[in-house]
Amino acid sequence: MKVEGNTTAMLERSYMKEERGVIYTALEELDFHWSERDVRIFDALWREGKSLIAIAEYFNRDLDETALLLMDRARLKTINQRKNGIWKSEGEKK
Repeated sequence: MKVEGNTTAMLERSYMKEERGVIYTALEELDFHWSERDVRIFDALWREGKSLIAIAEYFNRDLDETALLLMDRARLKTINQRKNGIWKSEGEKK
């Protein structure tokens, strides 16, 4: 056991240059997981011009979870920006 402790201490000194202390996980309570089928449906709803709120309601998902998927799809360039933004459906008056 002492050898294991010494090895751990040596690895920590070598690789952990900054002590992190207690780690906080942001958005831990949100569900980041989506089925491939739901991702395809999300993309289709987005292309149809549905608002982010309408899409979240369609999936019965938290708005923040749906926004995370939107950010993911935008970063991957699988969806395009829209002139009405994310809050209004296409065709909805400003």
